[in-house]
Amino acid sequence: MNHATRTRIPALIVSLLAAVFALTSCKLKVADDGEAPTLPPVSSLVMSFGDFPSDPVVTRDVAMSVIVATTSNYNYAATNVAVWDTVLKVGLAIPVASFVAAINQTPTKQSDGSWLWGYSFSVLGVPYTAKLYGKVVNATVEWDMYISQAGGFTNFHWYEGVSNIDGTQGSWTLMKDPDNAHAFLSIEWSRNKTAGTGDIQYTNVETGTTGEGDYIHYGTTTDVTYNAYYDIFDASAADLIAIEWNRTTTAGRVKNLAHFGNEDWHYWDELHQDIDAPVL
Repeated sequence: MNHATRTRIPALIVSLLAAVFALTSCKLKVADDGEAPTLPPVSSLVMSFGDFPSDPVVTRDVAMSVIVATTSNYNYAATNVAVWDTVLKVGLAIPVASFVAAINQTPTKQSDGSWLWGYSFSVLGVPYTAKLYGKVVNATVEWDMYISQAGGFTNFHWYEGVSNIDGTQGSWTLMKDPDNAHAFLSIEWSRNKTAGTGDIQYTNVETGTTGEGDYIHYGTTTDVTYNAYYDIFDASAADLIAIEWNRTTTAGRVKNLAHFGNEDWHYWDELHQDIDAPVL
């Protein structure tokens, strides 16, 4: 083998390797382009109220033979959480149902590169159809939900959002309803898949209303004593209610200057009875 032949062989190998790499890269790119983005978790839109015990503490007045609700630290916390729970269940019934129904659907790719989840669902016996579009833009996914009601409104752009590719954080903006097509709720969410924790905040962004700027922020942590929390903020009064509790024992604490007259924590035990600060 002469010198010229010896020099050509490495060059040929390099060329072949480059060609193989180019083909492999093309195949990978096609595979990536052919995969639909993963939907954000339901917890990105639906705040958990179920793990906060909402039954009021009651006592029985033997003389009157009636059950009387007691005034307690726990009751104060539970009442404020329940107000948001009720408002959101009513106001978000249709958009939440539409998103939950998308989880089990198979999307189809559209000509513009987006993906469409198209399906039907119902709320209180009323049928609806949904079109959820997801499109990868750089390192994020943009989402748009259009909802139609049988015999009613058509293709109402009810909410839109953005999430990162790995589904660990994002945001949503929801319109109020088809008769009031303006933004009324902003949602920011994140989650840590490894730690099993996350948080979500609903903020009232309905311009000109008395509740504009109000928010409720829910999250879970790895803290041993209190591993869940709510922050409830009344923007008009600049009033913050902070609530922390243990999801296993349901013992917890609350603080609010307007209600208690101080900025101390006020505690309840596993039976939801008032207690002094526990010794930790």
